[in-house]
Amino acid sequence: VVDLSDAPLASALVRKSAAAAMRALFRRSGPRFVAVAHVARTRVGRTLLGVVQSLAPPPFPSLVTSTFAEASSWVEARLERDELVRASRIEGARALDARAATGLVRTLVGAARAAGIDADAELSAVGISHEELASVDGYVAYRRLMTLTDALAARTGDAAFGLHTAERFVDASSFGVVGFAARSSTTLREAIDRTVRYAPLMNENTQLSVTYDDDGARVVDGPMPPLVWPSQYAELAIASFVTLGRAWTGVPFAARAAGF
Repeated sequence: VVDLSDAPLASALVRKSAAAAMRALFRRSGPRFVAVAHVARTRVGRTLLGVVQSLAPPPFPSLVTSTFAEASSWVEARLERDELVRASRIEGARALDARAATGLVRTLVGAARAAGIDADAELSAVGISHEELASVDGYVAYRRLMTLTDALAARTGDAAFGLHTAERFVDASSFGVVGFAARSSTTLREAIDRTVRYAPLMNENTQLSVTYDDDGARVVDGPMPPLVWPSQYAELAIASFVTLGRAWTGVPFAARAAGF
């Protein structure tokens, strides 16, 4: 547990230096770390820590939280299940122990409730509490988000649940700090670039890239291999670029093509 409760805010130069130091530590430590939790009492501090971790993604489960008690409890739980986590980890991806932004869960639940579905049973079944759901900048387990997406889609009976969720319910808060960073951009290109750069802060198992040419932009979004996203989640992720881009620019542009 790294307690940074009283640490001063860092400049961009210090954040870059911290990321370099973290990468060097990760190379030296190898598999010896089971998990690391950072404590920062302010939201700004937690956001900056998230940025540092996006620049130097740790090769082990990590948490940024506001209390020492939560950090200690989380690390102790990881120590107890270390053997299970090591056995279940998929090469090249953080897999079962990865996290995704809580905002994605709230968006999916909101879409289901608008369709007349009481999502409490599904939340309980996958192990997501109301306290987790209420956290503005929190995270849930990646595997729980994927399971919940499929379960809610099945309950609604909507074959295009992911697309309709992106169209009607997604906003900046759906993607946590990454969504707010994108929303504060001055151009659509800047918003896309920020989303690509900080993508692990909204889903630690995502691989997101963008290329530009004279015809526009080509965004490729998907999970780290060999993972596979549920089709509903994949459609939500891709469609969100279009719906949020339209909402933020006021321009009703269309995607030329989409493939899965």
